Amino acid sequence: MLEDHLCNYLLSNESISIAEKYCPIEVARDMTVCFFGDYDVTYPREAIMIKGLNQHHVRVLECNCSIKYKGPKTKNKLIYIFKAYSKLVKKFWPIKKQITHMIVPHNNHLIVPLAYCLAKIFKFQLIVDAFDPAYHTALLIGEKMLTVKVRYCLEKLSLNLADKILVETLEFKKLYIKTYNLQPNRIFPLPVGAIRKEPPEIVSSPLPIQRTDFVVLYWGNFHKHHGLDTIIEAAAILQKHGDIKFLLAGNGIEYNRVSKLVQEKKLTNVCLLGYLTNDVLSYLIKNADVCLGIFSRHELALCSLTNKVLEAMALKKAVITERSPATLAMLRDQRDVLLVPPEDSYALTDAILHLKQDSSFRSRLEQEAYKTFLRLFSEDAIGRDLINILEETAVEEVQCG
Repeated sequence: MLEDHLCNYLLSNESISIAEKYCPIEVARDMTVCFFGDYDVTYPREAIMIKGLNQHHVRVLECNCSIKYKGPKTKNKLIYIFKAYSKLVKKFWPIKKQITHMIVPHNNHLIVPLAYCLAKIFKFQLIVDAFDPAYHTALLIGEKMLTVKVRYCLEKLSLNLADKILVETLEFKKLYIKTYNLQPNRIFPLPVGAIRKEPPEIVSSPLPIQRTDFVVLYWGNFHKHHGLDTIIEAAAILQKHGDIKFLLAGNGIEYNRVSKLVQEKKLTNVCLLGYLTNDVLSYLIKNADVCLGIFSRHELALCSLTNKVLEAMALKKAVITERSPATLAMLRDQRDVLLVPPEDSYALTDAILHLKQDSSFRSRLEQEAYKTFLRLFSEDAIGRDLINILEETAVEEVQCG
């Protein structure tokens, strides 16, 4: 299968951008891409795609309705749709004849029907980003059955209306095909990537670490499928090592439970930092000794190459994350990252100690991680791969010999 060919290729020592391997492209001068919907321009997925396209001199236009509302979009749907559609059409109309491709960012299922109608009328391609699986996420967090069914129907409708669908990994592609019986040739993996940005030299916020501490850092949402229990269990095992400190930054539905677990285990080597600004977080990443990914057996975790892993690689940090089909397809164990079995706190403990005790190995891991980031996950690489998808020269369709 072509997916297997891609996986084997990415595991090889000559891993480079998909776009560099298959039909390198010149500047796409005749392409104008419109991002259309209700989205956060600072969110990494959208920001990297837009910057990546701009780096290759592709014109990007934005129709963003940016509606502020209380509660989920699925509540008060009619009011939300009226406001969103009105704003979007008003922004779209002056640029309607310039657009060659329209991308609807993730979590915009209610917007897709409008985008579909405009794409049909004005003859441009409609691309839906399925980066965040709404139906499976609703199941994961235990939403009410009615909400789950609504999410399923909306997601299925939006994916079926798209000419092309973007997903994060090949494993997510398989999940969407299984869930919605979609045509494989309409679905294109595009990693989330990361933005390479130098952190500040110092930060004003006081941090609960000493210069002599060996810092193990996790950041992101506190969700069930991120495997935070495995991190806490590893911290408990390592508590006898007084110089190893675990910093957990972020928030989410699991935050209170994790905080209670830390208190119950009386873990003095774990500090919950809550939400941090981007500058403070990037400073922490840069000054951490080890960065952590995810460690859950949940199917969403096993499908994901989480952006926190790529953000750490972008700052030349050693990363430990779980071994999964998604990570094995894109990263090399003990070359780019250190992989451990899902939900195995003892393996995580051993990996942390290995990186602590072998500084030369940790340094090699940091250097290789950064090289792989530049080849596969930088704004430049993501931009080139996205252009190939938009121009229908993706791996699954054309291979140049």
